Amino acid sequence: MLQSHVYICLMTMVFSQTDVVRYPMMKLLTVIFFWFTQSTYSLGQKVNSHILNMCDTPIMANRFPSFSNIPQYFDYEQAIKCQANLKKPLIIYFTGKFSANSRKIEKEVLSDTSVVRLLNNFIIVTLYVDDVEVGKSNYKIQETKFEGSYTPQFVIQPIEGKWKSLTGYVAKEAFINFIHP
Repeated sequence: MLQSHVYICLMTMVFSQTDVVRYPMMKLLTVIFFWFTQSTYSLGQKVNSHILNMCDTPIMANRFPSFSNIPQYFDYEQAIKCQANLKKPLIIYFTGKFSANSRKIEKEVLSDTSVVRLLNNFIIVTLYVDDVEVGKSNYKIQETKFEGSYTPQFVIQPIEGKWKSLTGYVAKEAFINFIHP
């Protein structure tokens, strides 16, 4: 989408509207290039959905922000189903809307390119434990399944085997050691 906007701006700067109208071939090329950039972008989204560890459109994606623009789920059951399909480990991020440590780790650790590269090996689910609608059920999952009650808490749930957990703010190196296989 950004590509097409940049292209339109460039075309506007280079050619006036009269040039595009006067030269039908220029108009045709403009339409074709615009269509191509739109199609490539859309096609890339669909093709990359498997690479980006997504099985379907996340429930509540418009309700919660995703950290570092990394594709992620916001519903535990949906992420578990995707894990069964893709056969990849799951990383669960328990957070809160008003958790200062969560925002700090998102800004300083989860946005780092080396961390993002490692996170691409996981299906990610972010669960808000202080949300009015789903907070109680997410907190219950955190407390009963993963023995936690603080945010941020990260849990790696492998396809088989025992889960492991990391709680509280940690530096980038400690987080990388936690998620590195």
